[in-house]
Amino acid sequence: MGCILLCCLFVYDIFWVFYSADLFGKNVMLSVAEKTTSNPVARVAEALNISSVSISAHIELPSKMIIPTLDGRGWGMLGLGDIAVPGILLSFLYRQTFPRAAFYYWLGMSGYAAGLVVTLLVSLAWNQAQPALLFLVPGTLVPLVVVSLWRGDFRVLWDTVEVVSVEPAGEKHV
Repeated sequence: MGCILLCCLFVYDIFWVFYSADLFGKNVMLSVAEKTTSNPVARVAEALNISSVSISAHIELPSKMIIPTLDGRGWGMLGLGDIAVPGILLSFLYRQTFPRAAFYYWLGMSGYAAGLVVTLLVSLAWNQAQPALLFLVPGTLVPLVVVSLWRGDFRVLWDTVEVVSVEPAGEKHV
């Protein structure tokens, strides 16, 4: 599931960063990422006349990491989705129990780290917004697929289904 989600968001990210300006006259992903909005917590505090707590009236959404450029003249952004979505695949790999599962987890982590480095370098080189998943998805999936096919573990990785059982608090099965 993590692989399918990553592939779909790979296409989504590329479209909104590179092609939305052609359709809407501006880069939609970038304008959303740079937008400042009113803080709903501040609105509630104001409505309830709670003035004892200092709450910022505006917040920046969606959540993102802002990274200064090497020359100090600008900023790069990495969205929360660029961190969390590959994390779904990596957490799946982390929870696997077959004999070489730890190897594939660290292979995926290494690919993700390499993808982050490439994302930042390309962003600095072109000095414009880049869809991070353009580099993170291949950086994560390509090594996993190639190595698992080579070692004969691809079917195990693809077919493994994790079943989690959760019992509501207070209920016991006899």
